[in-house]
Amino acid sequence: MKRVALLFGTVVVLAMSQAHAFVLVPDTNGDGKYSLDEVHAVMPEVSEGDFRDADGDADGYLSPDELAAAQENGELSDHSTVGRAGQK
Repeated sequence: MKRVALLFGTVVVLAMSQAHAFVLVPDTNGDGKYSLDEVHAVMPEVSEGDFRDADGDADGYLSPDELAAAQENGELSDHSTVGRAGQK
């Protein structure tokens, strides 16, 4: 069960909304949060300023909740060529 929870914790799976096509951001190091490098891997158009704005607790990383909220609110761009499964 712990392994399944870890698996689901490594990738933020966001539902499709009518306004945004959310992308999957892999947590490549498995620490449960998302660095700018991890976000840039699938959304290279996200600026450092946008990332900082989405980082509600200013710890330098996005939590799964911060990432989901930023994508839902349009704070992080979702109009790149990245597919729904996080692949180009």
